[in-house]
Amino acid sequence: MNLRRLTGLEQEKILSDFRTRVDELMDYLDILAKPERVTAIIGEELEAIGNEFGDERRSTIDLLGDPSFNQRDLIPRRDMVVTISKGGFIKMQELADYAAQGRGGKGRNVQSMTKDDEVEHLFVANTHDILLCFSSMGRIFALDVFDLPEGKSSARGRPIVNLLSLDEGERITFTQPITEFAEKGDDSQIVILATANGYVKRTPLSAYRNARPGTGLRAMTLVEGDSLVSVSVTDGSGDLFVVSSAGRALRFPQSSVRVMGRTAKGVRSMRLPAGARVLNCTPITDESAKILVATENGYGKRVELSEFTPHGRGTMGQMLIRCSARNGAVAAAELVGETEDVIMLCNRGRMIRTRIAEIGVYGRGAHGVRLFRLDDELLVSMRIVPPSDDAEIEHLEIEEPEDEDEVLEDDVDDLDETEALEDEADDAEETEDDSAE
Repeated sequence: MNLRRLTGLEQEKILSDFRTRVDELMDYLDILAKPERVTAIIGEELEAIGNEFGDERRSTIDLLGDPSFNQRDLIPRRDMVVTISKGGFIKMQELADYAAQGRGGKGRNVQSMTKDDEVEHLFVANTHDILLCFSSMGRIFALDVFDLPEGKSSARGRPIVNLLSLDEGERITFTQPITEFAEKGDDSQIVILATANGYVKRTPLSAYRNARPGTGLRAMTLVEGDSLVSVSVTDGSGDLFVVSSAGRALRFPQSSVRVMGRTAKGVRSMRLPAGARVLNCTPITDESAKILVATENGYGKRVELSEFTPHGRGTMGQMLIRCSARNGAVAAAELVGETEDVIMLCNRGRMIRTRIAEIGVYGRGAHGVRLFRLDDELLVSMRIVPPSDDAEIEHLEIEEPEDEDEVLEDDVDDLDETEALEDEADDAEETEDDSAE
C-alpha cells in the first residue's frame, strides 16, 4: 500500500474510536442521571459475582472463640419477667410491661395457657444474668437469660427441651438467676439448696461453673418423690429462714449445715407434718426485714422477722399463718423490705403486681387479708421486684378487710426450741463424682 492509503485507514480507525467513546460517555451520563439504572446494574453485577464465586464457604467466623469477645457487650440490660409452665414452656417479657395495681385486684394475664397446662415458676432476671436450671433428677444447667425466647402475654413460649439437654422424663423444677460464677477454688459464695421433703445443703458456687445448656452437672442427690424448691447464693454467714406449706417457719444458723460436695444428699432442715412440704429456704441478710406470706386462696400478710427466734435445725419451727379453710395451704413466702413491689401469679396465668407497703403487718397468729381476688384458681408463685415508676398509682386506696375476723389473732402454739431430730442417716456422705465434671 502507498502512504496515502495507509494514512486514510488510520484516520478511519481514530474516528471510529472517537464515536465509540462519545457513545459510552453519553451512556455513562444517562446512568448517573437515572438511579433505577444504577440499581439494575448493581443487581446484575452482584448476580454475576454470585454465579462465579458462590461456592460453599471454606472458612468459618467464630467470634465466640475470640477470648476478647463477650456476647453480653452486644445485649442491652433489661429486667425481664420469666415464666415456666408445668408443660415445659418458657418465655420472658419486659418487667416494664406490668404496672402495679391495688391489693386485692383481679390482675392480668401473663402467659397464654392451654386447658391442661398452667404456670409453675415466675421470677425476675436481667438479660445479662446467668440462669441456673435445676432438674427433677438433681442436675444443674446454666443458660444465658438473653438466649430465652421473648414474647407478649398472649404467647405461650418455647419448649425448654429445645434449650436444654434433658433426659426422658426429666423436667426443670427450680431456677435461680445469678450475676456470674465464682472462680474455681473461691468459696466466698455458697449455694443453699433446699428440697420439698425438708433437706438442705451448702455447696460452693464455683463447683457448678462447668454447667452448660448441653452438659448438665450433678447438683444434688435426690430421693424418689423429692424435688428442689429453693436455691440461693450467700456469703455463708447468718441464719436461714425455712417456710413450710403447713404455715410454720423455722429459723436456724447456716453454720449448722456443713459445706458439702455437689453429689451430697444434704441434711434435714425442718420436720414436716404429714402432707406438708418445704416452700422456701431464704438466707437472712437484714434483721429489719419482714416475712410476706401468701396462701393458695389469695390471702396473706406481713410478719415482723423479730417474732421468730432461732431454733435448732430439725424442729417444726413456729406458727407463721393459720392454714384455715378460707386461706388454704401456704403457697409462697419471701423476706421483704418496705419499698419493693410483689408479683403474684395464679395457676391459670393471671398475674397481679402491687406494692408491698400496701400489705398490712400482723402477728404470727393472724389469718391475714385478701391479696389476690381469685375465682376457681390457686395462687402458685410470688416474686419480689423493684418498685414501679408509674406515677398514676402512687396513692392507691388500700382495701379494708371484708370481715372483722379476717385478721383475728389466735393463740400460737410454738414448740420447745430445744426439740430437734437426730440427723442419723440424714447426713449423706460427700461423694464427689469426678466423671461428671
